[in-house]
Amino acid sequence: MTDKQFEQLEEVLNRQKLEINKENPLEFLVIEQQVHYLLSAFCGREYAWEVFRTIDSDLLRLNYLQFTTFNYRIDMSSLTSWEHVQVEGRLLLDNLRRKDAEAASLICANHFNTILWNAGTLRDIYPQFFSGQA
Repeated sequence: MTDKQFEQLEEVLNRQKLEINKENPLEFLVIEQQVHYLLSAFCGREYAWEVFRTIDSDLLRLNYLQFTTFNYRIDMSSLTSWEHVQVEGRLLLDNLRRKDAEAASLICANHFNTILWNAGTLRDIYPQFFSGQA
């Protein structure tokens, strides 16, 4: 990645960090989508971005439910869902700068797998969002 690309990614992550304090899950999701787009564009994988956009409504629904459901502190040492995503972004940026592809790959995999790990729990909590009924 170029220095300019690192700066762009860092700028979006900084905007995302500001949204944590505003507690606006929709704006946070928009910024999260910008992070995903930048990463795919920087890798020359805009087609992958377009494929994900076709299932975006499902992913956005799961992310929204995840951020609004798991966005509380169990104790002072725990991260909220929003903070967790923000830390993942910073770790990803740091590992990309160090050119540690294995660590960056692990962070990306965990980021996307979190949606899968939480999908069953969210389906149990909010069956109305998964039943196909409005």
